[in-house]
Amino acid sequence: MGNEADGPADVVIFFDANMPNMDKCSDNCSKKGKDLVFCVHRFNFKAQIIYPGKKLDRLDDFQVIKYFFDLIRNNKAWEDPNKRPLFVLVTKDHNFVQDAQSAHQRAIKSPKANLPGFHYAKDRVYDDYFDFEIIVQLINCENYGTNRQDNLRCTIRELNKLWALL
Repeated sequence: MGNEADGPADVVIFFDANMPNMDKCSDNCSKKGKDLVFCVHRFNFKAQIIYPGKKLDRLDDFQVIKYFFDLIRNNKAWEDPNKRPLFVLVTKDHNFVQDAQSAHQRAIKSPKANLPGFHYAKDRVYDDYFDFEIIVQLINCENYGTNRQDNLRCTIRELNKLWALL
């Protein structure tokens, strides 16, 4: 499903469709001189990366949130709140949470709607029924968007900063 650090992850990182995928790990990916290999070993924490890629292409932001919560709910390893990693969705969409909330409110108005109850905050989305939380991390750096390497370098730097604050 994605790159994984050794052992259980501290953080599960979901990459929105607008994000580049991380590099695959190899035997020497974290060695000196391999500065252009952007795999999970660049993080200051144990990470699992989930990059659904094209599966998200036609989904609105609410459907992306729902997709990720479905993945979380269906993973038995994450049921125990005491062993649960943090869940972080990284995106370069400035209005991701607001757009997800608006799309959710529009979807609820449908007479056929059987939707989960999510609670939205500035940079988080909560699944109240299952007691899960996704932190939405905006990745917006000076060189962002110029090339894949700059995008991944920025993403890793910003997620390491976030981890230091948590």
